[in-house]
Amino acid sequence: MVQPVNKALGLILVCLATLQSKPLQAQCTGKGLFFFYGNGMFNTFLDSKKSIKELDALLTGEAHVQKSKKPVFAAAYKHSEPILEQLANVAQQKGTTDFESFWAWVYSLEQAPGWFTDAIETMTAEAFQKNTMAFPGLQNHFEAYAKAIRQGYQVILVSHSQGNLYANQVMRKLPQYVDRSLTGSIVDKRETNPLYPDFSEIFANIQVATPVSETVLNSPWLTFKDDLIMATVRKTVGALPPNLETPGVGAPPRGDFLGHSFTKAYLRNTESRQRFLELIKKSAETLRYPIGYFDSALLIEHSIRTDDSKAEAIRFRYLNSAGKDVGSTDEERVEPGLLVQKRILDCFALQTGEYEIEAETIVDHHKDYIFSFPIWKEGGQDREKEKPVQIKINAGRGINRWRLGKLWVTKGAGEEPLKVVTDIYSQPRGRD
Repeated sequence: MVQPVNKALGLILVCLATLQSKPLQAQCTGKGLFFFYGNGMFNTFLDSKKSIKELDALLTGEAHVQKSKKPVFAAAYKHSEPILEQLANVAQQKGTTDFESFWAWVYSLEQAPGWFTDAIETMTAEAFQKNTMAFPGLQNHFEAYAKAIRQGYQVILVSHSQGNLYANQVMRKLPQYVDRSLTGSIVDKRETNPLYPDFSEIFANIQVATPVSETVLNSPWLTFKDDLIMATVRKTVGALPPNLETPGVGAPPRGDFLGHSFTKAYLRNTESRQRFLELIKKSAETLRYPIGYFDSALLIEHSIRTDDSKAEAIRFRYLNSAGKDVGSTDEERVEPGLLVQKRILDCFALQTGEYEIEAETIVDHHKDYIFSFPIWKEGGQDREKEKPVQIKINAGRGINRWRLGKLWVTKGAGEEPLKVVTDIYSQPRGRD
């Protein structure tokens, strides 16, 4: 009876060891894929959220676009109330009193009368003709994309209908855009650090039901031949030709009588859905990660009592091959009289080569002094999983320099921009 119990206990211990040894996110690695959905006309914020939900289910289930890191989804929402107000006025002029039916027609829940379809086609063409240079709320889109990139995400923007006009603006102007964090544009970051990927390597756009005459950076598009909205736009304003042969028009409530809806036409149709998934996968395969601007490759923390007058001090350096200190400093007052000094090696400051991790101690009395501090080898960004290396230096009188370890940086393979290897010495080594 004892043996089965021991086997069971052994199995539990193995499982626990497996859980505890789960690898941490390495320093300076990418965060994952960030999908934005840029909506078109006749799309409320709630509709956009539904589209995002369907995208999430499709791309994390059927498509398997990324296995190791969970993708993130968000709406790049634009309002289209004016055209809806115009439609409502037309409906009133036509004697419509049942506005429950009006909304059912707008969202393809019921088959719309011919005059309603004609009104939508006409107003859409006019809207594209008048508003191609007006982009209200565009800066909010730029800020959302810049934040995702700053955090270390690749970005794929799925844009639909009028959202494609916004997408073209983004593809043209985002590389030079300086966001509110004032960390510099993508072009600026590439000039500062040659290891930072180009905009086209970290951002992709897939256009659906597009009214544009051309996409930017060869972004792919999908448009049904029988998309009634796009057919009207092509006749009046001009747009890219259709490239989907099978019918997009479908009967409400599951289909869209205009053949234009993102979910009820383009994701419902088998050909369109398959082509869309192929474009997503192809884009994901070509993308690389940006270097997270506020990510750290290494972190040293040292606590000091500010209410004590001491004759000891320590400071840390991260020296590149040219002997230049590339670290940054921060402080955190955790309680009155206790200050935590942080010496940070930012991922963005790293270029290929070898880095020395050093400390300099100052002791102004005859008695030796022990400095104790933690080094976070993964940057200290996940305190629940990462355990720091605890270092002690027994420093004598005077000014002494110590080698604490080394760090090597090479160009990353595949999606990753950097490969970082760190060696922290178990015993600090005195430096001549």
